[in-house]
Amino acid sequence: MSSVKRPVLLLTHVAAGDVGQVSVILKNLGYPVKVLRLNKGDQLPANIRDYSGIIAFGGPMSANDDHIEYIRSELDWMPKVVKERIPLLGICLGAQILARSLGADVRKHPDGLYEFGYYPVFRETGVDDLGMPMQLQVFHRHGEAFGIPSGARRLVT
Repeated sequence: MSSVKRPVLLLTHVAAGDVGQVSVILKNLGYPVKVLRLNKGDQLPANIRDYSGIIAFGGPMSANDDHIEYIRSELDWMPKVVKERIPLLGICLGAQILARSLGADVRKHPDGLYEFGYYPVFRETGVDDLGMPMQLQVFHRHGEAFGIPSGARRLVT
């Protein structure tokens, strides 16, 4: 008898944005997915334990845009996820929000860089549990950088 896995919660922040191949990969691994479109008014769940993991995706706004209601809500919510020890992956804006919610600074890139287009992403040495090659070309659009909060683990650069 196979056990049913709890879904992975996917958080998006832009109307045109989607979760890309992530949902396909998760489904192939046997995980159902639930997508919340925070910018469309979807609310973050109170019962975090309903999920196997959470992935927060990107968007053009900043984690410092806490005047935006759904950004403020997510900043307040993420430490609860961490406290419950639910696996949490932040991608782009999602990583900024996670870092800021755990006390790290999010600021303009120190070298004034603004990346827009396809650039390499490198898997950190010793991180073998992602099922990804050492380097991928992925789309970037950001001009901010952030620190790694205490207790967090950098997976890619």
